[in-house]
Amino acid sequence: MKYRTALVGDYQIENSLMVIETLMNCGIDIPYNIIYKALAETCFPARMEVISKKPLVILDGAHNPDGAMVLSAELKRYSGEITAIIGMMKDKDCDDFLKTTLCHCKNAVATSVEGMPRSRKAEELKEKAITYCDCKTASGYTDAIEKAVELSEGKPIFIFGSLYLASAIRPLLIEKFK
Repeated sequence: MKYRTALVGDYQIENSLMVIETLMNCGIDIPYNIIYKALAETCFPARMEVISKKPLVILDGAHNPDGAMVLSAELKRYSGEITAIIGMMKDKDCDDFLKTTLCHCKNAVATSVEGMPRSRKAEELKEKAITYCDCKTASGYTDAIEKAVELSEGKPIFIFGSLYLASAIRPLLIEKFK
């Protein structure tokens, strides 16, 4: 049987097939057309969420080593063309996360996660990010989006580093790109 998923990322295909196989092994019989429709229409906000296709804008809440590895696999597809918007918490392994992800990016825009005392300051994040790609700082989310659009020159934009960032910037991205 063939399925189609609206979710981005190879791991989403693996996860979906694992769930289908588990249901079948447990004797739960769900008709093919229901599974097909559910996979095709599933939306998982801030998990490799495609906000726009032109330009390609993807929002992901990845913020830890496992998330960085999964995100990196997707970033490789566009390696060298990506502009990232990044924001992270102080208690996350920033160095390894940025090493794993930003090596695929041409540019990054660092921003503080607004309203979060645990957030790394944009300037501190820039100092770490500059090792892997050209990096600017932004004074807030709107500034970060505008700088990313300018730097990207129509190439892919990925936003990641914190679920808090993803949650807060998502409505602005949707308004900007829809």
